[in-house]
Amino acid sequence: MASWTRRERTITHIEYALPLPTNWAEVGKVYASLNQELGERAEWDDAVEVTSDGAELVFRYLKTEGT
Repeated sequence: MASWTRRERTITHIEYALPLPTNWAEVGKVYASLNQELGERAEWDDAVEVTSDGAELVFRYLKTEGT
């Protein structure tokens, strides 16, 4: 007999989106905000994912209990 469990998970991302084109100062503001929110997590190489759909530059991270 197999032992298994069913799970349903919901993942929440926190996102900052900048319309494109944007300027370096706005990117810096997002970067500063993310550093403040993430604390020590900001030092992780994979703490923030940066993507774009062509219209926006999106910075996002996985929300955890502490954030």
